[in-house]
Amino acid sequence: SNRGYAHMLSGNTEQALADLGQAIALNPGFVPAYRIRAALHQRMGNAAAARADQQRAQQLSGGQ
Repeated sequence: SNRGYAHMLSGNTEQALADLGQAIALNPGFVPAYRIRAALHQRMGNAAAARADQQRAQQLSGGQ
């Protein structure tokens, strides 16, 4: 997730998505990866994917 975040900040969106997806695949309960990926989707203009990741992060964190 740290690497995905770094890629997002540097503008390498495709690699960021790949790294965040891999982090989620390895640990489906890792809330920060969903939150970062939601922010990335939002930046890319993909509101539906951003909303889905935000909702999943919220579910995993107990609604917080």
